[in-house]
Amino acid sequence: MKKILGLFIMLAILVLGGVASAQSTTPTNSMKVLKDIEITKVKINGDPITGTSTILSLERGEDLEITVYLTAHKDMKNVDLKAFITGYEYGDNDEISDSTGTFDMEKDVNYIKKLKLKLTDLVEEDQYKLRILISDRNTFSDMYNYDIKIDSPKYKLKIIDVITQNKVKAGSSLLATVRLENRGHKDAKNVKVVFSIPQLSLSATEYIEKVKDNDEAETEEMYIKLPKCTKPGIYTAEIDVYYNRGRDKTSTTTQIEVLENEACNKKDEPQIIIVQQKPEQNTQQETTTAQPTTKEETATKSKIRTGLEIILIILVGLLILIGIAIGLSRMRKSEE
Repeated sequence: MKKILGLFIMLAILVLGGVASAQSTTPTNSMKVLKDIEITKVKINGDPITGTSTILSLERGEDLEITVYLTAHKDMKNVDLKAFITGYEYGDNDEISDSTGTFDMEKDVNYIKKLKLKLTDLVEEDQYKLRILISDRNTFSDMYNYDIKIDSPKYKLKIIDVITQNKVKAGSSLLATVRLENRGHKDAKNVKVVFSIPQLSLSATEYIEKVKDNDEAETEEMYIKLPKCTKPGIYTAEIDVYYNRGRDKTSTTTQIEVLENEACNKKDEPQIIIVQQKPEQNTQQETTTAQPTTKEETATKSKIRTGLEIILIILVGLLILIGIAIGLSRMRKSEE
């Protein structure tokens, strides 16, 4: 009899323990406190999600827009709605969460609130819980849990580093190396990397044969030759990566400062020749201007000219006298 009584007592303890366990695992949204505020529906990127009955598949790197429909069964003040995902390895520095900030609710009025979460590329592929916490300042708090599965996309390249000079002199070569990481679950083949400065219409292209999934790869060194007289200033260099047969693209930019090339300010050779000719031009000008200003030379030339004129007159007179003499001589011979 005692044994039977002992068995009944043990059975009663087990039953009571099971009831207590069942009550402790009952979702919080079945508690009486939920009558104050109730979340009636949740959508992620427009797709309805219903607690743990359905697992929604999402891709890391994706932006999530969470729409929450809720109703208050009495007037509530300083209500705050927060959505977050826990279990993320880097969550201490990069928490995946968003909050509406405080707002008031009136009894029997339906409200729609929107939250945004960013699934970073570093989130591991696994199942997680999206948790939505609704609470007020002091008395009310309730948590809703939704199962989600985070997968990696088929192709996903990320530019993790661009190694280049911050400053470069005009006329020199600008060098660049681009490092990529494949965060997809398939190898990326024949990846095209373009390094360019659109403002100068300059570019360089390099190809990577393969970037394995969950691995990194680096381009060979690319270079762009800057014209000698490139205008000094800050230029934007663009890095574009094309993959998945050119259907997908990822990009980033970096700032490059171009320094002045002093040689660009020097005169070219034709200008130097012109400078050398200037003394000759000055000499000619000096000769031209000096001749009229020498009075002695002018007087000497005038005297020479006068002397020559006198000599010419005398010669003409002599020729006339000789002609007369010859004429008289012939007349005498004819009379005889």
